[in-house]
Amino acid sequence: YRQFLKDGGFDALELVNGGDTPDENEQQVAIWQQARADGMHVIPTASDDSHGTINGQWFDICRTYVLVKANTKQDILDGIRGGRCVANLRYRNESSHFYGEARMVSYLMFLEREYFPLHDDLCIEEGRLMKEHVLGAPDAPARLEMLRGQTLALAKRALQCGV
Repeated sequence: YRQFLKDGGFDALELVNGGDTPDENEQQVAIWQQARADGMHVIPTASDDSHGTINGQWFDICRTYVLVKANTKQDILDGIRGGRCVANLRYRNESSHFYGEARMVSYLMFLEREYFPLHDDLCIEEGRLMKEHVLGAPDAPARLEMLRGQTLALAKRALQCGV
């Protein structure tokens, strides 16, 4: 692993993943921190390695946050390659661990605490109404239509506030 980091030849490193135990991730993080202390620039990413969402033991444990202007493949790749990303690990019922540049980590901690819960609540309600619509609830389409644009409006308000 140390030699891999030293040799380079990659855009980013999957620093943390679901893993069988936290020990595996902690060892990788320690080596990554040492590599950074030794002057290596290694961009961290994360993946939960769940291989599925239904009964996925590791689903939604790890994620990579990438800060980009547009949700396009090229912008995401450029964001990662440019180091505008943060690796995040959160085992069930534990607080998050963030890995990346200090300013980015601080910003993502703020978003996780202040913005994402509001966003997720809106999406959960929309998803619930979509399910009702599929199951034939006659008033679901109208109720769903009333929610149209609410997540975009939240994002615009957050940007106006400097988020």
